[in-house]
Amino acid sequence: MPLTSPPDATVVSATDERLSDASLIQRALDHVVQRDPHETVDFRLNSDEYETTAETLEQLPYYDRIETGASFPSGYYVSHGAFVYRIICKPLCSDLPFVSAKNRRNSCWTDAPKDTTTLPEA
Repeated sequence: MPLTSPPDATVVSATDERLSDASLIQRALDHVVQRDPHETVDFRLNSDEYETTAETLEQLPYYDRIETGASFPSGYYVSHGAFVYRIICKPLCSDLPFVSAKNRRNSCWTDAPKDTTTLPEA
């Protein structure tokens, strides 16, 4: 969903070199813009895609509203065309989540089959 970015957030362009090889993120942004740039969209990724996407996003500046005391939502702010989008990447937790202490994100995870991705092809 396009947003007004927080005044103290660093907004990264979708053309930033850190996102140049992030085909999943680029496809998601393109899909949202083509569909309706004003809506919120969720995509389900398999575990490998989630890991790749999370690693890419972790290279970007993260805006944390707790640190600023602001009302803007936390996330990664990315500009794409005329809009700024907030991107968050969180694991889907099942009714019986597995929690891995070795997972550096310390979040629950499920092993989704490779063909469960809901992100449309480019």
